[in-house]
Amino acid sequence: MAQSIPITFGTGTPGYGGLQAEYALVPFADDSLIPIPITSQNTSAELDYLMTSDIFTMAWGALTYSGFQPGDSVAIFGTGPVDLLAVYSALLRGVTRVYSVDRVQSRLDKARELGAIPINFGETDPAAEILEREPNGVNRSLDCVGFEAVNASRQLENGTVINQMINVTAFGGGMAIGGVWNGGANSTAGGPLLGNLPDQVPFSLPSLWRKALTIGTGIVLPLELAEPVIQMIHSGKAILGFVVSGEISIEEAPEYY
Repeated sequence: MAQSIPITFGTGTPGYGGLQAEYALVPFADDSLIPIPITSQNTSAELDYLMTSDIFTMAWGALTYSGFQPGDSVAIFGTGPVDLLAVYSALLRGVTRVYSVDRVQSRLDKARELGAIPINFGETDPAAEILEREPNGVNRSLDCVGFEAVNASRQLENGTVINQMINVTAFGGGMAIGGVWNGGANSTAGGPLLGNLPDQVPFSLPSLWRKALTIGTGIVLPLELAEPVIQMIHSGKAILGFVVSGEISIEEAPEYY
């Protein structure tokens, strides 16, 4: 019998949808809202604090799921906002080298600006490229893409990232799955077309076993991680606005959706 596991994004209160508004009445607010400091040394703090509700805590948490330690090397698959914040998190936490894998050159350029080594999988085999630079593999690898991963031909291939992570991660290393994975008949009502996606991901279990790799995974837990990341923003140690390409008013939101 399948176990029912509600997806509550760390709040513990399933059944309530999110919203974007100037003002709102929030049920169980004491259990789900994250208070932020009124003043800050960081001039872009208001924008930065928005990231604590999801993408910064997800990036920070995914790095933790991998078993990351200062001095490790890391390969991060994807260069979307979560991925770029994972690069940023790794740099804040003392990474030696961090690789960013994607095919969107503008995003790879942003990763390079942060200090990552960009690899365009549309032009080269990312696993071969990383192993040429890291013969023993990287200590940690992160999937920040999820079920939308495509191969070099831009065809949906939901096992490609996981298998590349297994290939590039060193013996005894750690992998983290921070991207959203969903699909099959039990997908949430919020993603009605996810039922058309496969709910199984093919990967090489023998390779995983032979290399003694560990996998950490899970949905973002913003309430558990809020305190340290908010303090980093408040102190000015973490400035996250670089992932924002534009701002709109709340009245424009329906048009942009």
